[in-house]
Amino acid sequence: MDSCVYGKCAGTANAFVLPGGKVFVHSGILNVCRNEDALAAVLGHEIAHNTASHVAERLSAAWVGNLTAGSLFFLAGAVPGLALFGIWTLAGGFFLQDLLYYLPMGRKQESEADYIGLMMMAEACYDPRQAVGFWQRMEMIQKTGGQEVPEMLSTHPSVGVTIDEDPSLFGGECKGYHLLTKRRVERKPNQ
Repeated sequence: MDSCVYGKCAGTANAFVLPGGKVFVHSGILNVCRNEDALAAVLGHEIAHNTASHVAERLSAAWVGNLTAGSLFFLAGAVPGLALFGIWTLAGGFFLQDLLYYLPMGRKQESEADYIGLMMMAEACYDPRQAVGFWQRMEMIQKTGGQEVPEMLSTHPSVGVTIDEDPSLFGGECKGYHLLTKRRVERKPNQ
């Protein structure tokens, strides 16, 4: 699947992908990347979300979850069903659904995108070890910005969790990384 990368002049350190392979990179992330290899990690991660069809997975999961909840309310009957829906909403049922299902699935997808992205960047002869420094800098920005959240409420796994899952990914053992010294990047002005 093809991807198209768009730059957005924004001070925030962010990047995201939309269905169809449209990757948006905010200019503020370039200061966090610091080098081409780290930018390759960001792009690989975002493209990996599209390659792994994460948006489709989320839409399917939401449909099943909503159908299940709706069916239970319907089976309870009109008035009791509305009462159950009210209790569900007041008791934070949607938050509970996020906490127990969507957030863990999101962290799993983020880990999968990290892994696939590392493989992609190594295959393209970028240094996968540079991803660690980038993720650590991103985590530091979150902590200093007061945005630190507990792991179970986070949409992304922490850097330590990512490294602990498979430390060999960062040791240059990724396929294609041995070609790193042969990489030649030719920059051409926009035509």
